[in-house]
Amino acid sequence: MRLLIIYFLIPTLSCVCQNFDAGFIGGINMSQISGDGYAGYNKIGMNFGSYVILPNLKGENNTKSNNFIKIEMLYSQKGSFENDLNFYKYKLNYISIPILYLRELSKKIEIESGLSSNFLVKFYESEKNDNPNFFNIDYILGFVKLLNKNYKINFRFNHSITPVREHNSKQKQFFNRGEYSNFISILLYKII
Repeated sequence: MRLLIIYFLIPTLSCVCQNFDAGFIGGINMSQISGDGYAGYNKIGMNFGSYVILPNLKGENNTKSNNFIKIEMLYSQKGSFENDLNFYKYKLNYISIPILYLRELSKKIEIESGLSSNFLVKFYESEKNDNPNFFNIDYILGFVKLLNKNYKINFRFNHSITPVREHNSKQKQFFNRGEYSNFISILLYKII
């Protein structure tokens, strides 16, 4: 566990000495798995880590622009949960590395879009099915609001581009290659 904490602190601490925006992230995911036969964003999980925003990308004639690149390193819990007619729980724990394009719309509002590489750390399923893939990629679309000089809040939608695992039937179609993860995140950013 100590190694995991150090792993998340190093990118943030190394950027404090330079002119970067950096900090910590904490929040929740509300997730589901498309294709598992259950519906609803019923699986609640944690999402925490650190982030770095690289110095702004220069505009025309080397002027300041409102475009940035943000890199995050997160421990993210996803999956599926059902407790109506049948009990079903599918927990997926990932180390995620999102790389996002960030556009500052005003002093307090930003939008973000990008990709996340996800590496499976641990999983649990209440039923016996195929194991999930070790690696998958998500597409991210988000909205960020500056609360004050120390905190931001982020509302984010993630959807996997590559499947979490194959369908149990092993059937594949052109755009439907298996089960896909999608989730909504609410994150609080602590700026350091």
